[in-house]
Amino acid sequence: GTYHNWCHKTSITMARLPAGIGAIGSAKARFFHPSNKIREQWPNRHDSMRVAGVLVIGKGLHSVRHKEQMCYECRIPDNTIFHIVCKHFKVHTPPSTPFEDESPLTTVLHVPTESEGERVRVAALRLNTGDVQPNVSDAQV
Repeated sequence: GTYHNWCHKTSITMARLPAGIGAIGSAKARFFHPSNKIREQWPNRHDSMRVAGVLVIGKGLHSVRHKEQMCYECRIPDNTIFHIVCKHFKVHTPPSTPFEDESPLTTVLHVPTESEGERVRVAALRLNTGDVQPNVSDAQV
């Protein structure tokens, strides 16, 4: 049922490397679209075979199984362009710049929490020694 799918999807998403242009990964051949090209290329193995070394070159909405779904646009090793629903693609080598909606640190980087701000303030105060004289200066002469 729905609950099982939701649960399964969460476990995949949590341990996932982010994708972006230049990411390299793999997926089962049968999840790539247009699937007729995949079936032509691997007529007997397209159901179970995994295609590796797939390069992500973009991301966008594509019609898969009669509904618009968010897909990665990929180039497989023979230079053919395909698209694949994001959840079916496993990233092995993350890109230098992940897609904006997949960057795990986006929110943390741009919105410092109050405690972070306090840590920064305390660190700045510690650096500002102004009128404090070091007591080891004579020993270093």
